[in-house]
Amino acid sequence: MVRVFEKMRVWLLLLLHRQRTADRLDRELQFHLEQQIAENIASGMNPQEAEHAAMRLFGNSAVLRDQITEKWSWTWLENLRQDAGYALRQFRRSPSFVLISVLTLTLGIGANTAIFTLMNSLWLQSLPVKDPNSLVLIGVQADHPSPVAQSPMPVLNLPLIESVERHTRSFSGISGWCDYGADLLENDITHTYPGTIVSGNIFDVLGVRPTAGRLLTAADDQPGGGPDGWAVVISHRFWVEHYAADASVIGRHVHLNGYSVTIVGVAPENFAGIMVSSRPDFYMPLNYEPVMRQRQRDSMLRNPLLFNLTPMARLKPGITVAQASAELSAVTRQVLEEVLPAVAVRQIHGLPPIHLIALPGRSGWSFLRIRYRQPLFLMQGLVGIVLLICCANLAGLGLARAVSRSREFALRIALGAPRPRLMRQVLIESLLLTLPGGLLGLGFAWMGCRILLRLLSAGAERFPIALSIRPDATVLTVTAGCAVFCALLCGIAPAWMLSQTAPEPMLRQSANRSLRAESKWVGNSFVCAQIALSLMLVVVAGLLSTTLVKLRLGHVGFRAENISTVMMDIRARSERGTALTHIYWQMAEHLKEMPEVQNAALVTVPPLFGTVTREFSTVSHSAQELKQPLQFNEVGQDFFSTMEIPLLAGRDFVNSDADADTCIVSQSAAKKMFPKAPALGSTLRQFQFSLDRGGASESTCRVIGVVADVKLQDLRMPPQPVVYRPIASDMDNPGLMNFVIEARSLTDAQSSYRKTLRDIAPGSPDSEVTLITQKMDDSTSLERMLASLSGFFAGMALLLSGVGLYGLFSRSITQRTTEFGIRIALGATRFRIVLLVLRQVIILMTIGIVAGGVAAILSTRLIRGFLYGVTSNNPFVLAGAALLLCVIALSASLLPVRKVVHLDPVEALRAE
Repeated sequence: MVRVFEKMRVWLLLLLHRQRTADRLDRELQFHLEQQIAENIASGMNPQEAEHAAMRLFGNSAVLRDQITEKWSWTWLENLRQDAGYALRQFRRSPSFVLISVLTLTLGIGANTAIFTLMNSLWLQSLPVKDPNSLVLIGVQADHPSPVAQSPMPVLNLPLIESVERHTRSFSGISGWCDYGADLLENDITHTYPGTIVSGNIFDVLGVRPTAGRLLTAADDQPGGGPDGWAVVISHRFWVEHYAADASVIGRHVHLNGYSVTIVGVAPENFAGIMVSSRPDFYMPLNYEPVMRQRQRDSMLRNPLLFNLTPMARLKPGITVAQASAELSAVTRQVLEEVLPAVAVRQIHGLPPIHLIALPGRSGWSFLRIRYRQPLFLMQGLVGIVLLICCANLAGLGLARAVSRSREFALRIALGAPRPRLMRQVLIESLLLTLPGGLLGLGFAWMGCRILLRLLSAGAERFPIALSIRPDATVLTVTAGCAVFCALLCGIAPAWMLSQTAPEPMLRQSANRSLRAESKWVGNSFVCAQIALSLMLVVVAGLLSTTLVKLRLGHVGFRAENISTVMMDIRARSERGTALTHIYWQMAEHLKEMPEVQNAALVTVPPLFGTVTREFSTVSHSAQELKQPLQFNEVGQDFFSTMEIPLLAGRDFVNSDADADTCIVSQSAAKKMFPKAPALGSTLRQFQFSLDRGGASESTCRVIGVVADVKLQDLRMPPQPVVYRPIASDMDNPGLMNFVIEARSLTDAQSSYRKTLRDIAPGSPDSEVTLITQKMDDSTSLERMLASLSGFFAGMALLLSGVGLYGLFSRSITQRTTEFGIRIALGATRFRIVLLVLRQVIILMTIGIVAGGVAAILSTRLIRGFLYGVTSNNPFVLAGAALLLCVIALSASLLPVRKVVHLDPVEALRAE
């Protein structure tokens, strides 16, 4: 080890102080030579003989100096330094080549790094907690996974978590986590921040320590609060930005979600929770949830039919994830029977048989993993193709440089340079090009990640998606791997070709004809590969863009233009039951009277904001009524006219309890429930589970109308059967209500709603009005992201292919200048010469398009799940992509062809 460090020290001296080290070595050699001469004179030689004898003994001084240097340091490292220096001098002579290469690598490496950075944030980064490898998520998985339920879901409810904790012995602690908005009253203005409600033991389970104060404990998660009342913990970021890291904030009382709470501590700086796509600013105990909803006895988290808590547990020492999963699977039946009432179990008979499972919790959890798993893998595949196109493009440029430097390498081989040294020289040049490309690619990836986060956040409900895009060791390693991969692919072909060529033919031929035969087929192969890969990307981009257009322009069954929606939250008011419902009715009538509003109506779930499913059956005299799951919604008077949903039969609701026992069904629901009888006047039985009503309950409703089918849940899905019930006094969640407003602009709708709110329900919190068209855009955020990114990657591929084609044709015409001069001198027309050049273009394009077309047809089968309204082998998309590539190829060949048109045969022959 000492010798290694000594060699490193000497090499650094040679690198940093070359002349001083060389002078020192010369003095050392001269000293030993003089000593030997003195010894020879002392032995009886005359001075001249003594000097000759000493020089014969020492040998050639230059060779001796090299041998000593080799002993002192690493020769191979010195050779690398020399090759790198020579490569940099070569780069100074061709700055355009360096610029094109670095920009190409920046795009290719940066795009791959950007996509991988997001994947790393979602799947690979460990939580900044104590021993993250011993953390597990507890979820449910279908016994027989189907396309609908493939991945296990780590979501339970509080009764299930408590039951699991009682019946298992594998965990030292189990906690629950649920994202929940935090409305903070500051200076008489309410601001909403991301928050979360957690079990009191969550920080003990995770093993994190506070930055200031203390964290939540089990004593804080009790009905009515803990020793400090309702305690909350704030994030380090919120502490710094809002309180300037003031330690006196500990113990301060703030108004949060309608109640006074006490700030008891600050979370660690690098801790952002277990949900990797969100960064909560407030951590509140679970028992604070019903208080915030004005439901002191009814916690949404204790509803056995709602799965809304993410359970995080820590394994006991010596317990593995497989052992914990086995124990959970064994107690599944016991836990479900203990928590879910028998009636409720029968009501959710559509749920497939499930079992509990333990999942590794090292990297936390995010629902984005389910939504964006396949899209991100698709994007990673597309950017991988872009990287291959970049490498093929640069390999073609490298071949062109190899042709121009063929005489140089032939001369070096003739002078004794070993061929491996020349191959290393070319590979080092490629590596030096990828170094700035990789560094700039990191910057490009950082900007790309910010754009991707904005695209991902377009479909977020309330808060933008928060993912860490800071490059860590994993991202840097992948970036370095991409750079080395590019260096090898870009340099291996020129290096191998130059090393296999004899120097004598190269020295005899002119520079324009050197390596022509060797490089032509390799360069043509790279160009064909670029065309084929580019065609694949263009076809994928065309299919995904067509999907987006089909979704946005497709028929949804209701009017979206000039329709806006707003949620009214009056849970803090004292009114309940009929009084609260009357406020809603008055709000709707007042909105209709506003001059800027054409129409308005009530609805519990606006279109595209989600759906609720309930079970219904037809009322009959048979002992067994067949239950059917149908979509369910509660609407007010004039909802169908506001949304322009055609009323096919019957009448609309009126805002009165007189319609409480009525319903309106969609056309498909009428056909499904009453296939052989008219729906009007028939009766449906509704089954539901509500804690307010003591568990399972049922009611009947008389059908008074039939409306057209609409897409209420998803633009991709066909219209589903829907049963509409009226807004009545006995609704399940009376504190929240939505309005749909028809107005000329969003500003008119917002101002009208605020004035109505002040007049009818003064003191109620204001809410933002949202356009339905904006919600439609948000619902297609995934498709828009895929179309945008694939289009960008396809554009990159077309640009790189155009550059590659231009370089190939320009190099080919330059190499064949003498041939064209002879042809013109012998009487060939310039038009025929142009056709000769274009024939090469047509041949290469034909080969590339055929190969790319076959590859596209085979590969696009993998994206069938992303398509809507278009097949994966759509001939129009394929033909359009091929035509676009042909236009790019012809455009790339125009500039080189102009050189042929203006070619002077005398000058061409003189150059030869």
